[in-house]
Amino acid sequence: MRKLCITIILFMLLFMALPSIAFAQDDGLKTIAYGETVTGEVTSREFEIDYVFGGKAKDVIAVFLVRDTSIGDLSSPAIILLDADYNVLSSNDGYGSVTLIYELPSDGEYHLLATRNGGRAGSSIGGFEMTLLNPAELLPGEPFEASIGRDEKEYFLVRTEGDFSLTYEYLSGTYTPRVNVSIIDQETGELLVIAALEGLRLGSGQLNVDTTELDTSSYIVFVGSPSTYYYVPSDAVGSFSLLLETE
Repeated sequence: MRKLCITIILFMLLFMALPSIAFAQDDGLKTIAYGETVTGEVTSREFEIDYVFGGKAKDVIAVFLVRDTSIGDLSSPAIILLDADYNVLSSNDGYGSVTLIYELPSDGEYHLLATRNGGRAGSSIGGFEMTLLNPAELLPGEPFEASIGRDEKEYFLVRTEGDFSLTYEYLSGTYTPRVNVSIIDQETGELLVIAALEGLRLGSGQLNVDTTELDTSSYIVFVGSPSTYYYVPSDAVGSFSLLLETE
């Protein structure tokens, strides 16, 4: 009888603990927020790592995933963006690294799956770093100044219903970065370049964008290292300014 009572008490204690155990599992959900970088590992057993973030309608997100060669070799990384109901919104993959750009349709919770090309059927495994950004918006008539290294990238948002121009000016440093204006391919998460400006020792330049036949009011400005046929030292840094003007 004594053993039976002890068994019943232990069972009751375990039953009472179950809700708190489940709650703790919910609390353990991986999260990411704008401006944060997370690390993880894609393995044969865990080939999709789910990160949750909150966003608002019209937020433009830029997600960058880069393999960590100190942990395996995630040579074929991929990113999948899903809504709160796990419907796929966009996906992209690459070699060694991958970028996904997307404009959120509504307020709410979203999921980012850090994975590999081929998913379960894929063979690429290894560590990664993933960064989630919400690009700053360029405002008309307000010059923006910054410095950038050779291996760095900057993304900015332009919102306008009409034509606009973007003026680039070299300020100082050892190289001049490339400047692109693009629209977002929502399905693939890639950028479609509609205007570009680059050149060795480029002092200044202006990109004029005719939006007449473009079905969007959101544009991405990319500032980064010039094309590969320009040699740029690894320690090169360039300072620049951007000026947006709208009609």
